[in-house]
Amino acid sequence: MGMDLDFDFEKRANGWDYLERHFNISRKSVLLPFQEHTSRIIFEEESLSPSDGIFTSSKCAGVLTADCIPVLIRAGNKAVGAIHGGWRGLKEEIVRKAIRLACENYKVHPDELSASIGPSAGVCCYEVKEDVLSVFADKGYGMFFEKRNGKFYLDLKMIAKSQLEKEGVSKIEVIDICTICNKSFHSYRRGSRGKMLNLVFFRK
Repeated sequence: MGMDLDFDFEKRANGWDYLERHFNISRKSVLLPFQEHTSRIIFEEESLSPSDGIFTSSKCAGVLTADCIPVLIRAGNKAVGAIHGGWRGLKEEIVRKAIRLACENYKVHPDELSASIGPSAGVCCYEVKEDVLSVFADKGYGMFFEKRNGKFYLDLKMIAKSQLEKEGVSKIEVIDICTICNKSFHSYRRGSRGKMLNLVFFRK
């Protein structure tokens, strides 16, 4: 579930009241990582040290985004996870790392996992410099870009999808919405100060 709400979730203010009233989701039931564009994954706890992926077997897992990619994962019936993937995290293959660690931690096979790649910066708008592009080309992701009018545009969604596939995940949903050009969403590149809360949880 991705939400574009007029609240400051980073300050954990009124947005949590809204979620509790309308979705029966309390702040205490949500685990969020302390996002710093790392490739660190944590389990079953809310860490005060930087991390950009979190898994839980008993609560909601969430990440905040505003152009970066939210990857929401269900590990069979055992756990759910949320990953925050900007270009730095994807460069360090955070998605691949998350899948490997989740499978090891919860004793599941990759074909038991399903993933959803949520609204994020699209290849239509996500311009990068050649130095960023070369980093991904060196790691084998050079095909996931477009060159238009002498500028380079990176496809973060397809890089994340490729990382899921490389770890054996086949049930993948890609939501083809660009947060930069779709003004219904917050976008750092477009100058928005807000962020979206992306949640995944088991139905009760």
